[in-house]
Amino acid sequence: MEEFMEKKTVYFRVTGRVQGVFYRQSTRYTAQNLGLTGFVRNLPDGSVEALAHGDGQSIAALLDYCRKGPANARVEQLVEQFLEQTEVAAWLENFSAAQLPDGFLVLRD
Repeated sequence: MEEFMEKKTVYFRVTGRVQGVFYRQSTRYTAQNLGLTGFVRNLPDGSVEALAHGDGQSIAALLDYCRKGPANARVEQLVEQFLEQTEVAAWLENFSAAQLPDGFLVLRD
């Protein structure tokens, strides 16, 4: 159980029919309800990527949700990468951020 309480950071990318179907907003809503912080955004290739931080149980619940997505989505694949603390700063640069936000943000295209 201690493993689930430990703070973790995960980057994930989702492919399939995930743009224009309320995927980012529903991910944000789910993440906020789970007490997570981070970002979610569309990518030019039609996929969605996210960076989420929080306790392991909440991260697992978010990933479970994102494997299905909202009703109109059709998730083909979700690829996740758990990050070591030393890797987080480099990933934040990818999101043009100096630090994780206080909440969970939807970044615009």
